[in-house]
Amino acid sequence: MSILYCENIEEIIQGGDDDDDDGISFPQLNSLQLYDLPKLESFCSSDKYSFGFPSLQFLLVADCPKMKMFSQGHSNTPMLHKVQINWREERLEGSLDSTIQQLFRETHLIIEECENFKEDQSKPSTSNTQNLKKEVENFVEDQDNYSTSNEDQSKPSTSNTQNPTAIMENSSTSNCE
Repeated sequence: MSILYCENIEEIIQGGDDDDDDGISFPQLNSLQLYDLPKLESFCSSDKYSFGFPSLQFLLVADCPKMKMFSQGHSNTPMLHKVQINWREERLEGSLDSTIQQLFRETHLIIEECENFKEDQSKPSTSNTQNLKKEVENFVEDQDNYSTSNEDQSKPSTSNTQNPTAIMENSSTSNCE
């Protein structure tokens, strides 16, 4: 079963209002793909349902940034050993729900770290600026020393020397894009 490109879907199975706990089984389902569901928070948010997926062997959850859990109720997945979250295959650790929750936390920590890194890189810090200035000063001083010590020899060609501006431009890189 594939559920794809549904902009407004928040859960696959909506919880009921009754007090009865119901079991829902998908005996023939061997593959479940949840893809590009930007508002999906869970498969089912109600704790009134338990789910049986006795044949499920493949689960893909990709581009579902708000999916914090699979289900409030118990999910039995005896044949499922790995899940793919955002195209990364992960070993099922404990229950399906605990694996989804853990991967959601990890993904959002990585996103947060990248955003913080980008923010830090966009603001030149005093220490980075001072270090960069010192590097440029040292470079210029080294060039002056080299020139004065080799007055009798020919001057180094510009192709063999580095431009201090190039040092400044190449000093900050970002792995998070």
